[in-house]
Amino acid sequence: MGVSISAWDHANGRFVAAGTGGQVLRSQPLAYLGDPRPDPLGGVRVRFEGEAGREYQVLGSFDLIQWSPVATVTPTLPIQDLILPAEATAGGYLFYRLGDGP
Repeated sequence: MGVSISAWDHANGRFVAAGTGGQVLRSQPLAYLGDPRPDPLGGVRVRFEGEAGREYQVLGSFDLIQWSPVATVTPTLPIQDLILPAEATAGGYLFYRLGDGP
């Protein structure tokens, strides 16, 4: 038996949907990386927004098709800059995304 969605919204980093039978569904918190830039001490600095204390895997790509693991991170704040290791630039990656931890 499925749930028919009658309304949905996005707030506080989550999607919330209301079913016709009164069910309420919430997504896991959304997390994303933005603004990659070289770090003066080496590596790549990226802006993280998401759930603090949760383990994420950072993936890198240079063509948006093939993705490779770059680092595993556990942010301590919901919004913070993360510094990925120098290996993150060694692969020539231009794009980064988050996946669930390993």
